[in-house]
Amino acid sequence: MSQGGLGFGRQSTLWFDDPVAGKLEMGRRANVAFNYMGVIDPLALAGSQSTMGTSFGSANAVRYNNLIVYETPVVSGAQASIGYSFNTGASAIYLNGPFSGIQPATQYFSTADNQRALTAGIRYSAGPFAMVATYDQAYGAGKVQNAAGTVQVSNTSKGSPKAWILGATYDLKLIKLAGAYGQTIGGAFYGQTPGPGTQYAMPLVTVTRGAGILFDQALRTEQYLLGATVPLSEVDRIALSWQAMRPVTESTHSPPSGTQNVVSVMYTYDLSRRTNLYVWGSYGENFQMVKTARSSVVGMGVRHLF
Repeated sequence: MSQGGLGFGRQSTLWFDDPVAGKLEMGRRANVAFNYMGVIDPLALAGSQSTMGTSFGSANAVRYNNLIVYETPVVSGAQASIGYSFNTGASAIYLNGPFSGIQPATQYFSTADNQRALTAGIRYSAGPFAMVATYDQAYGAGKVQNAAGTVQVSNTSKGSPKAWILGATYDLKLIKLAGAYGQTIGGAFYGQTPGPGTQYAMPLVTVTRGAGILFDQALRTEQYLLGATVPLSEVDRIALSWQAMRPVTESTHSPPSGTQNVVSVMYTYDLSRRTNLYVWGSYGENFQMVKTARSSVVGMGVRHLF
């Protein structure tokens, strides 16, 4: 219930899978970037602010309602996915529209009146090399609430946030290297709260200003990731990453901005083939591109893989 206030908030889908025709999946689930980028991020998209999603918002555990995704079979090491949500269920801020506050998820009858999204990606692996490329775009709801929240009016905001990411890894056995680069244009996706989660977070504005998606034609950012995984033995390893989010153009509606830098490290010990222990730490400056904002967090846990 803590995932979006829904009974099955992480995933609830119906899918059909055929080894020749591919897979068709429908319902609520993560977008393609979150599903595919886990092999690029040395910390495997885990550890709240240490995940690469802190800078690459389209890979920050983005989940959409009413999503239809088609995924091809693996052919010569390559696989592709494309999906479309007819109503994402995400909150939004539409700058330069009739009301610039947070708009809740919509449930209008007409599809065009709701917020929609496109998600796509391709991944390839051959021996020690792996590569992933993803693209996401959000389309604003045709109707939004007025300042009083009582009347629906036409949405005059023109933004349509777009994000693309290109990432790769190379396994040298003694060390596995990772890198990624991306751009987000016309807004931002799923800003990351500081610390381990919203229930512990400081009152610091995220890059999406507390909403799921920010529609802001003026805002454009670049994202970077460099990382490595170093096996210490057959049962334990260390993962390290540096990530950054740089404002190429600044929003006129945000606090003074600077380039976000986040460094993270995680140690993992395997208790068995499916269960491990982990401990991690992360430090961020100019967090969520808010100049002088800093966030430090440590965590530990037990993970069981099904």
